[in-house]
Amino acid sequence: MGNLKRFLTNGLILTLTSLFLRWIGVYYNTYISNKLGAEGMGIYGLVQSVFAFAVTFACSGVNLGATRLVSEALARNDYLKVKKAIKSCVYYSLLFSVTAFLVVFFSADYIGGKILGDIRTIKSIRILAFSLPFISISSVLNGYFSAVRRVYKSASVMVFEQLIQIAVTVNILSIFTLKNIEYACISVAIGIVSAEFFSFTYNLILWCFDYRKYKIVNKTYTGDIKKQLIKISLPLALSAYVRSGLVTLEHLLIPYGLRKNGASYVESLSTYGLIQGMVFPIIMFSSCIIYSFSGLLVPELATFNERGDKNKINKAVSSVIEYSLIYSVAIAGILICYSYELSVVFYNSSEAYEYIRLFAPLVTVMYLDGAIDGLLKGLNEQIHSMKINIMDAALSVLLVYFLVPHFGVNGYVVAIFACEIFNCGMSLLRLINITQPEISLKKAILKPIACIVVSTTTITILFHYLSLTHITSTLNLITRIALTLAVYILLIMLLKKRDINVIKKPSSV
Repeated sequence: MGNLKRFLTNGLILTLTSLFLRWIGVYYNTYISNKLGAEGMGIYGLVQSVFAFAVTFACSGVNLGATRLVSEALARNDYLKVKKAIKSCVYYSLLFSVTAFLVVFFSADYIGGKILGDIRTIKSIRILAFSLPFISISSVLNGYFSAVRRVYKSASVMVFEQLIQIAVTVNILSIFTLKNIEYACISVAIGIVSAEFFSFTYNLILWCFDYRKYKIVNKTYTGDIKKQLIKISLPLALSAYVRSGLVTLEHLLIPYGLRKNGASYVESLSTYGLIQGMVFPIIMFSSCIIYSFSGLLVPELATFNERGDKNKINKAVSSVIEYSLIYSVAIAGILICYSYELSVVFYNSSEAYEYIRLFAPLVTVMYLDGAIDGLLKGLNEQIHSMKINIMDAALSVLLVYFLVPHFGVNGYVVAIFACEIFNCGMSLLRLINITQPEISLKKAILKPIACIVVSTTTITILFHYLSLTHITSTLNLITRIALTLAVYILLIMLLKKRDINVIKKPSSV
C-alpha cells in the first residue's frame, strides 16, 4: 500500500506540475507567436527540428540508462552500484554532449545556410549549442530522481526552468523584437540556454543533498556498470539518432513540399508554424498526465520484471491501457466540442480551430501510444520500441515527400494520421505479445465515447439555455471544460459501479 501511495503521490505531483507548466507554456507560446508571427514560428520550428536532433545525440538514451541502473541497484540495496551508475552516466553524457556542442557550434553556418536554406537561423543554432551539456547531465539527474521515486525534486526543477526561460526571453524580446525575426528567434534561444544552465545548477544541488542519504555498506560490487549502461543506452541512442534524423528530415520536407504545391516561401512557413507551433501545443496539452504516470511506471515495471512478477505486470498493463483510453477519449471529445473557443482564447484568432478539431480524434491514438511506450521501456523492450519508432519516422518521411507536393497541407494531415495509427498499432501488438493484458473495448472505448458525447451535449445545452455560449473568455472556457469533465467522470463511475454489481449478483444466488 505504501508503494501504491507513493506512486500515486509522485504521479499527482508530476501531473499537476506538468499541467501548470503546459498552461504557462501555451500562454508563453501565444506570446512568442504574436511576437514572431506565423513566418517567425515557421523559421524557429526549423531551428527546433535541428536542435531536437542535437539534444537526442547529446543525451543518447542516458536518462533511461540512469533510471534502469539505479532502480535495479536499489532493488538489491546495492548503494555502491548506485554511485557507480551515476558516475558512469555523467561521463557518458559528457562524451556525447560535448561532441554534440562542438559539431553544432562549428557547423551552424552550413546547417542554417545549406540544410535549412535560411541564414536567419544560424545565430540561433549556434547559441542553442551551449545548452547541450547542461541538458544531457540534467537528464542523468532526472533519471536518478525517477528511480528513487522522489520526482517532486525533478518537478521543482521543471518549474524553475520554465520560469527562468520566460523571464529571460520576454525581457530580451522587448529589445530585439523591434529589429527583425532573426533577433526575435535569438531572444528565444538565449532564454532556452539561460534556463537550461540555471536548472542544471539547481538540479545538481538537489542531487548532492539527496545522495548523501545513502550510506555505502557493501563495497564488494564487481559488476561492469559501463557495459550495462552501454547495453541499455547505446542501442536506444543509435535508434534514436535514426528516428530523430528522419523526423528532422520530415520537418524540413514539409515547407519544401508546400512550396512545390504552389505556396510561397512565407506561406509555407506560416502553415508549418500554424500546425507545429500553435495547433499541436493545444492537442498535446493534456498528454502530460499520460507521460507523467507512464514515466513513473518505468522503475516500477523494471522492479517487477527483475523479480519475475508476471501477475503484477499484467495487472499494471491492463490498468494503464484502460485508463489511458478513458482519459484520452474525454480529451478528444473536449477538443472537438471546444476547438473554436480554444483557438480564440489562446491565440485571439480562429485560424487554428479547424486543425484542432481535425486532429482531436487522433488524441486517443497519440496518448495511448505514449502510455504503451512507457510500459515497453519498463519491460526492457526499449530497443523494439525504437525499431517501431524508426519505421514510423521512415514512413512519415516517405508520405510527406510524396503526398505534400501533390496534395499540400491535406497530404501532411494524412501522413500524420497514418503514422500515428501505425506506431500505436505496432507498439500495442508488441505489448500484447509479451504480456497478457485484459482489455475490454466496451469499457475502454465504447462507454467512454458515449459518456463524453452525453457530457459535452449536456453542458452545451445548459450554457445555451443560460445564453453563455457566445462568451469566449478564459473563465467561461475553463468552467465549461471543468463541468464537462465532472459529468464525464460521474458517468464513468456510475457505469463502473453498475458493472461491479452485475458481476457480483450471480455469485450471491
